[in-house]
Amino acid sequence: MKKGLIILTLISLLSIGAFAQGKESYFYGGQQKNVMKKNLEKNLNLTQDQKTKLKALREETKDKIKALSSEDQTREEFIQNLQSIKNDQKSELNEILTPAQQKMVESKEAAVQKRREDFEKKLNLTDEQKSQISSIRDEYYQKMRALDTEELTDAQHKKEIAKLMKEEVQARNEVLTAQQKSFLRSERNKMR
Repeated sequence: MKKGLIILTLISLLSIGAFAQGKESYFYGGQQKNVMKKNLEKNLNLTQDQKTKLKALREETKDKIKALSSEDQTREEFIQNLQSIKNDQKSELNEILTPAQQKMVESKEAAVQKRREDFEKKLNLTDEQKSQISSIRDEYYQKMRALDTEELTDAQHKKEIAKLMKEEVQARNEVLTAQQKSFLRSERNKMR
């Protein structure tokens, strides 16, 4: 399995929450999500047994995503299938956590969703911009998938994926107004 497809999967995972509710998250901060996950796990006061089970669940989910990544499908199909995996993972997670831990996770997820919605509201994309950005994402999804058919080393593949990701961000930014770009820059600076 090419590493680039895993990167594509991770990118898709970052915006999955918004897709599940019929909205597309157009800009997101994946690094922030990983930091939140680590902090949340520390705050949950997990037992050693829970840590072991969570590690196994993460590995199982990773394997499912790898298998999903090798299937020929559209970005929308991929996201729907990814959401199904996420739902299964959530059910299994709830079997591992105590009710109090589940409430803590749900509370953090709700807070993240609220921040995402507030951010998207402040970004104030028009329907036309949303459509253009969705088309750009579809285009680059296909370009990244096409790389998997080429004979590239892992290093070359990773380099090409990074190049395509940078191009995609630039293409999405071209859709934004000057005011939206300014807002986006200020929000990214806040995350650093």
